[in-house]
Amino acid sequence: GKLYVTSGNSATNMLPVGSLTGTIVTIDPRAPRRVAKPWARGLGMPNGLAFDKAGNAYVSDSRLGVVRLKPNGSIDRRWSAAAPKNVAPTATVNGTGINGAAIDGDTLYVTLTTSLTGRVIAVPLAHPERARAVADLTAPLPGLVDDLAVIGPSKLAVTTTLGQLYVVNVRTGSSCAVNVGAPLTAVTATPGDPTRLVVASENGTVYVVRL
Repeated sequence: GKLYVTSGNSATNMLPVGSLTGTIVTIDPRAPRRVAKPWARGLGMPNGLAFDKAGNAYVSDSRLGVVRLKPNGSIDRRWSAAAPKNVAPTATVNGTGINGAAIDGDTLYVTLTTSLTGRVIAVPLAHPERARAVADLTAPLPGLVDDLAVIGPSKLAVTTTLGQLYVVNVRTGSSCAVNVGAPLTAVTATPGDPTRLVVASENGTVYVVRL
C-alpha cells in the first residue's frame, strides 16, 4: 500500500563525480501525516523504478546504470555490477541516460535517453550480463526516449521528449508511433484497461491516449 518514489532527479546528479545523494523514499498514503521516509540510499540520479515478485527493486539510474535493490533497500552490488552501466558504451548500450524501467515476466526493460537510435534494452533478471537490444525506435536518427510501461505480453509503450508515444513489440522489434506534440516523460496503463494510457509531459499536461 505504500508509494515508492525516486528522489534526486537533478542534472548535477548525472555527473560521474561527487557524492551519491540519490534516494528512494516511501510514502504511506493512509497515514495521518504523509511523510516521505528514506528507503534506499547511495544512488546517483534514479529515474525508473520497478519491482519483481520477490520484492527486489530495479532502478534505472542515469549516473550508475541499472541497479538492483534488495527488499531491505540495500544495493545488490553483485547483480548491479553485471548490469548495463550508464557511462560505459558497448554494442548494446549505445548512449547514456538509462531512464525508464518496466518488468514483464522475467525481463527488465530500460531506455537510453541519449541513445544514438532510440534504444530499448532487455535485461534478464537472472542474468543481467546478457542484456540485449530489443528495439531501435528512432533509427537512423538519435532519439530522446524516456519512460516506458508494459501494456501487454511482449508489448511496451515508450515516451520520447520529442513528443512521440511508441508502441513496441519486443519480440519482433516492430513499432508504431503517435505524435502527441509535447515533451513526454512518463507513461502508465490504466489498471484493467491497457489500451488506455496516461501520459505525463514536461509542459505540465497529463494526456490520456487510447490505443
